[in-house]
Amino acid sequence: MGYNYVSLIVTILLVVITSPVVFGNDAAPIPENKGRIEQWFNTNVPSLASRKSTSDPALLTAEAKPRIIKA
Repeated sequence: MGYNYVSLIVTILLVVITSPVVFGNDAAPIPENKGRIEQWFNTNVPSLASRKSTSDPALLTAEAKPRIIKA
């Protein structure tokens, strides 16, 4: 019984220690004022041309013909 308990604790610790950790960066949060969103976007989102070498080919295909959906 004791060995199983120790094994369970070790397994849980290994899962917790080796699980990926994601940190958010709110240094430039999206502004609440709609008039400033375009400026924020141009400052914080790199152009498609600068991302071509590191992007997924399916994403590049989708971005080549963007569609604007208006609600």
